[in-house]
Amino acid sequence: MSPRLRPIIGCLLVLLGPAILSGCAWHDRGPGLGLPGGRVLVFGRVTEEQNRAVAESAADMLAASLRESGDVLTVRQLLNEASVVTPHLWAPALFARLQRGGWLNPEENALLLDRFNVTTLIATQVTGYDQVWAKHGKFTRISVEAQAYSTSASAVLWRTRGESEVDDKRGRAFQLAMEDAIGAIAESVRPRSGFSIAGMWRSWQR
Repeated sequence: MSPRLRPIIGCLLVLLGPAILSGCAWHDRGPGLGLPGGRVLVFGRVTEEQNRAVAESAADMLAASLRESGDVLTVRQLLNEASVVTPHLWAPALFARLQRGGWLNPEENALLLDRFNVTTLIATQVTGYDQVWAKHGKFTRISVEAQAYSTSASAVLWRTRGESEVDDKRGRAFQLAMEDAIGAIAESVRPRSGFSIAGMWRSWQR
């Protein structure tokens, strides 16, 4: 090893030592809003049909982000399960109504709870998306809201919001802004802290 590299490597080991010892993983720092026991269904509110793809993408992204916290399903997954357990047309109509707004009635709550052990619904809604020009380039802003609803209590458990603003990323600004906004929501549900080499690498690659 070159003598010139030893001081540099020594400094890196001091800085990265705790992360290396912990496996470069995130550390849980608190319960956050939390998710009750049982299965969680995440779906997107579709306010306008032309925005369906964006709404469903946000919901699928949040479901993926929360899977390490519990048994989290997307509408597509539960529809596939419902078609086997109860091969009727009730499920598509029910979820289409959920996407348009509102919650379930007591009988529908009991159906999801008793047959599928779905204790919590999480509705996501993309409430803001715009692109603006600043002095040094274009910025993309995204805002996403999420509400958790208990099927057993027939009540909203919590509400939270994720917002993000990124500068021009050569066609990837929308995806990155959505990832950051959804990540903020997931962080409020189950906060994490710590150092991640993989996270630093992804940020640098952006």
